[in-house]
Amino acid sequence: MVLETHQNAVLSAHNADSRSSPDLTIDSKIEITPACSEIASIGRMATEILGEIFLCTLPSFRDVVSIKKCPWVLTHVCSRWRAVAVTLPSLWSLLVFNFAVQPHYSREMIHIQIQRARFLEIHFSGNRDDNPPAQIALFGLLANYAARWQELDIHLPSYLVPLLNPRDLTALRRARLSWDSTSQEFNVVDFFQMATSLVDITVSCGFRFAPNSLPTLRLTRYDGHCPWITHSALLKLSPNLQEVRIEHHFREEWPEPGEPIVLLHLRRLFVKSTRSLDYLKAPNLEEIAIDVVTDGSENGLTLERFMMRSSCSPRSLCLGGPVVKSMASILQRHPSITEVKIFERIDPQHECDVLSTFLVLSSDSDCTSSASLLPHITSISFVCDHGDFHDRILRMLESRWNAADCSLRAAEILILYLECLDAQSMAKIATLQAAGLQIKVCDEEANDLIDRWYLLSDWH
Repeated sequence: MVLETHQNAVLSAHNADSRSSPDLTIDSKIEITPACSEIASIGRMATEILGEIFLCTLPSFRDVVSIKKCPWVLTHVCSRWRAVAVTLPSLWSLLVFNFAVQPHYSREMIHIQIQRARFLEIHFSGNRDDNPPAQIALFGLLANYAARWQELDIHLPSYLVPLLNPRDLTALRRARLSWDSTSQEFNVVDFFQMATSLVDITVSCGFRFAPNSLPTLRLTRYDGHCPWITHSALLKLSPNLQEVRIEHHFREEWPEPGEPIVLLHLRRLFVKSTRSLDYLKAPNLEEIAIDVVTDGSENGLTLERFMMRSSCSPRSLCLGGPVVKSMASILQRHPSITEVKIFERIDPQHECDVLSTFLVLSSDSDCTSSASLLPHITSISFVCDHGDFHDRILRMLESRWNAADCSLRAAEILILYLECLDAQSMAKIATLQAAGLQIKVCDEEANDLIDRWYLLSDWH
């Protein structure tokens, strides 16, 4: 609440300044008499506290750089604020450019911001259909300071690919790279080999597979879109991985499983195809997410083999797409799984509907021992993307909540289309909440939560 008041004070002061001086220069020094008690109280704060408040006003990586936003707006309030702001390097680190949103950026402003920062967090999204010279000039400016890149998130049109050749990337710790080029001249392998401090890497392209070589020893997170042979080579050389996303969009022959790749430190795993699990062993796995693209018993059998081979005890299982009946037996045999997350995108009348396979506890269920079905589940999350699914979810939650030996404590319903939730459903939710079930309904943030389930980077 205090932070919100201070942020409002910042915006209030800037708006007053904008009305009186519409043509602000990039580095203008403007004295503004405080117009409210909140600004006056900020003026009496210690410099260290004021600096901490400034750091909390930074925009997200979705907001492109602008003189009308923080941190620039802070320098236009008064001389003290400007003095404090320009001496905080971390206040100036984030640089976001999206040429699909804003086609022009002041190079003078960018140069000043770079000078005030110590390390740089670059988010650059090019647009192949708009103003290539401006994009080339700006990316060239950023490349001159590649030695100070600490985080890098870039999507490159084909004409920017040749510029991706910095000499020094030793400070780079986190990177996400995608491009729209089919050019075979773009050697992304050589580019990342210089990033010796890299711990988090995401590489994707719809036209070519990811690199087959990286400075792997330090990697703790890997997200790749490539053939399995490339995934395999990288995983074998990355002993410290804690989080892995394996995307697979290329047609290839799967090799015969041999000695599994042992990932001793792996805690979180996402796979697009369960076939990937036949080649892995992760004894300390805590979370597994699977986006199943086909409905079939083989998916459940593959997952079961992986868990038996790994001797792991995960606490969280996330399933996307069609869910098969064998998942019920997996949950029965692995009581360590206490959190279940479901994103089901199939016909609600499908006979393998998740609610009728292993989670429904109601009078119309065909389960013979519903009272004892999965009593260890403490948290259930669902995504609703069709009309009557939420009604069956609520009936399941109600019956499970009322079961004698049920351990359910929390539930989450992500509504992609809020109009699907009628007054009767809202009343039932209120009743469950009043009875003690921690039930949460989300709509606007649903897609962000699904991204977290699937272990996508917060840059996604």
